[in-house]
Amino acid sequence: MSCVLKAARKKTPDACVATSCSKDKCSVSLDGMSGNRLIIDTEHKQSPGYSEADEKCDYLFISEPSANEVWVAPMEFKVGNGKASKIAGQLQSGADIAKRLIPPKALNSHDVRFRPVFACIKMDKHQRKILSRMSVILGKYREKVRTLRCGDPLSRAFNS
Repeated sequence: MSCVLKAARKKTPDACVATSCSKDKCSVSLDGMSGNRLIIDTEHKQSPGYSEADEKCDYLFISEPSANEVWVAPMEFKVGNGKASKIAGQLQSGADIAKRLIPPKALNSHDVRFRPVFACIKMDKHQRKILSRMSVILGKYREKVRTLRCGDPLSRAFNS
């Protein structure tokens, strides 16, 4: 495990560490995701930065596929429709948690691939259009929300 993952893992209780990304009959596949990784269930009460009052995404994915490369994906899953502004807020909360877990030096010196991901079975076209225009921020990185269908590989978000 490299320095970024070690630092993030050190701040994450065992109870919050997940081995897959699945909530409410929706999941993303981790096929094609190489390297060491950490998946955090951000809705768990012991999760870093947890607050009952705050909006939160379902998972935070952090990976180091190679030296000096970090991939970060806050993820939200919905089976039915969701409101774009709420989803973007949930993903932003995941990015905020990532910013606290990843050493600042790594966010500035590593090749960071940041992808906020929303996975759903179906979504209202109007809300999807609004969400596709929304951005989430992690330090100096601003990225549009990537939408996946439940069951899609997470690698699709990183390859786009």
